[in-house]
Amino acid sequence: MSQQKLRALALWFILSLLAGATTTTMAGCNASQQRRRGNSRRADAKPTTTPQPTPEEPLPDPARGEEKTVSDEIKILSRGNYSNEMLESFVAVSRDAETYAALRALNAQLPGLSADFFKRNAVVAAFLGQRRSGGYGVEITRAGPTSLRISERAPDKDAIVTMALTSPSLIVSIAIAPDAPLELLLDPTWRERARPYQVASGELIITGGIAGKRETVPLAGSFGVMRAGQLATFLFDLKSAGGEQPRALREAATGIVANGGDVVRLPRFTSSTLTGAIESPFRATGGQFTKDGGQITLTFETVTAPRISDNFAATGRLEATATAPAPKNKALTDERSM
Repeated sequence: MSQQKLRALALWFILSLLAGATTTTMAGCNASQQRRRGNSRRADAKPTTTPQPTPEEPLPDPARGEEKTVSDEIKILSRGNYSNEMLESFVAVSRDAETYAALRALNAQLPGLSADFFKRNAVVAAFLGQRRSGGYGVEITRAGPTSLRISERAPDKDAIVTMALTSPSLIVSIAIAPDAPLELLLDPTWRERARPYQVASGELIITGGIAGKRETVPLAGSFGVMRAGQLATFLFDLKSAGGEQPRALREAATGIVANGGDVVRLPRFTSSTLTGAIESPFRATGGQFTKDGGQITLTFETVTAPRISDNFAATGRLEATATAPAPKNKALTDERSM
């Protein structure tokens, strides 16, 4: 082979090597640039976050007082602005058909209610007394599981009202357990109409139970009496003054007092908190107001509950003396409800 051919072959070989190296270098540069661009895009991209589940609302914990509360319903039986039969402030509580019948005699618009209704319900009537104009009213609301608040509602000073004598009233029914006392929290309008009495002496004799016990418990405390005609509402605040355990009764109960001062009927007031008896409320067996109402004696006993075995029974008595004069009438007309 001639030298010229050898030189040409060598030159071709060298050029081939140079071309391969250039291609490899360019490919490497391109790959490096692509990697840099990819890294740059990843650096510029906003980080993504995984949505976190919304925590569930914790359930109410009754142990911490967080249970949901439901308001007990108060049903209106009658509401009015003119009560000609009751011109003074007065409240009445009916937990039996007899007392309710006396209340219906004052308000013929009240519906008839059976004796079974009063096994788990009570009727509360609030009479505001006479006012010089319209715009006044009575409100009865829950104050606790076994208590009601009775309030007076007055018109605003610049309100346009009827310029005539009015005597607002409100009568409602409320669900209550058979052995639960019903306490009334009264505005001054009604508190001032209750004559206060202090228990001078009293005792409660409790018998029965599984062990067949007999216990004599001294009674103390006070109560108010609100009078309207022959109706009388007792606002009891009684307590034991000794005995094996503390006992108390805070309750409003309405009965009938004759013109001579005899307690003709006080058919029902709660005994369970004083005696432990079940479905056996007290009923008055006698009583009398003497010395122009300045003193009162009252005897009472539990009503038998035939369905309850090994139940407690009790008899009681108390004597009390008034600590303030009888409240004066405030009616604005010559008619009087007392």
